[in-house]
Amino acid sequence: MILRINHKGERVKELQTLLKYHGCFNHQITDFFGTITYKAVIRFQKENGLDPDGLVGPKTWEKLTSHLKSNITPTYSTNEVSEDFDDDEEEFKVEEIKDNQPSSPYISELIHLINSSDISRNIIRLVFHCTATQPTATVEAIQRYWKNVRKWKSPGYHIIIKSDGSWVQLLDFNKISNGVAGKNSTSINVSYIGGVDKNGKALDTRTPEQIEVLETIYTTFKNKLPNITFHGHYKFSNKACPSFNVERWIKNIEENAK
Repeated sequence: MILRINHKGERVKELQTLLKYHGCFNHQITDFFGTITYKAVIRFQKENGLDPDGLVGPKTWEKLTSHLKSNITPTYSTNEVSEDFDDDEEEFKVEEIKDNQPSSPYISELIHLINSSDISRNIIRLVFHCTATQPTATVEAIQRYWKNVRKWKSPGYHIIIKSDGSWVQLLDFNKISNGVAGKNSTSINVSYIGGVDKNGKALDTRTPEQIEVLETIYTTFKNKLPNITFHGHYKFSNKACPSFNVERWIKNIEENAK
């Protein structure tokens, strides 16, 4: 995710909190990226050998979050068997189950998680998915579907994103998830909860908070693994998943970053 002057919101509060920790911001935390925050970003970038452009992109986020301690642990700890299945989103029939999964609302923790991960697996692509459920579906219910109906030992995704923008790490990036059959050994799979209308037809239901998290995942992994490519699930199978055009979305991100 890229922040710049005149941006507003919770992510600006995170930014200001990090700048304050590093001694570059000595003012009240607000949700507005104004001149004071801009000057603080410039100062931080100069002190850390970064291009002082005032844009908070992946390299600046990486430096800002380098001190954090990861409190996030994967829900699934092992791959008990060698699996390589296709996560059949359109078949999801999830129950109304309360979500007890630990999640994080912080972009900074997600950036730190990605950047601090020692990825030894040969990752060549990241695939974006939707769960093809209503946005209110819970992580707990989706996992029960995988375990009880699909009989999987591993999850369909490495990271799953709730409607409010909080996210859960289901699996360590070095382990194989069941996202795209035949591609999983070299892929990271990421999904947002939603992606269909009330009749089960494909619909981009991403909330602004989910879009922020997806963009953060894109920009951070692009910085960490320069040769990685990014795709929608539809590229590898006859599905609408993730219910938005990934290529067009990435083009817009890159144009807005200029």
